[in-house]
Amino acid sequence: MSAPAPHLQPTVLLVDDEELLRWALARALEKRGYRVVTAEDGAAAWKLLQTASDSISAIVTDVTMPNMDGRELAARVATLPQAPPVILISGQPQDASTLGRPFLPKPFHPDELASVLAQVIRKVTGDRSAH
Repeated sequence: MSAPAPHLQPTVLLVDDEELLRWALARALEKRGYRVVTAEDGAAAWKLLQTASDSISAIVTDVTMPNMDGRELAARVATLPQAPPVILISGQPQDASTLGRPFLPKPFHPDELASVLAQVIRKVTGDRSAH
């Protein structure tokens, strides 16, 4: 089976201050058919969203980061006209209280993340062809 056309690929904004993890997750999601854009913290992600929010299908963000944490980023994203869904990830058990947002505790398998991404994208778009 060939990869979907680039314009049909869901685009994920991956936000994490751990460079190696950000790189590894981006590669894993790309192998699963997602287009991935990365940011090193919430502030960089928010800046990117100011010009590209309509092209982002979902956001995966670490909770604990410098400059702007994942919770603040998620709150700001919620103010966007067509806010993409946000999945929070964290290695801190106390971060599991995410106020109704999808949450994955680190460490997790990339297949788990891909499954949650497919669910949230389908929920928003109603598209049964999401990965």
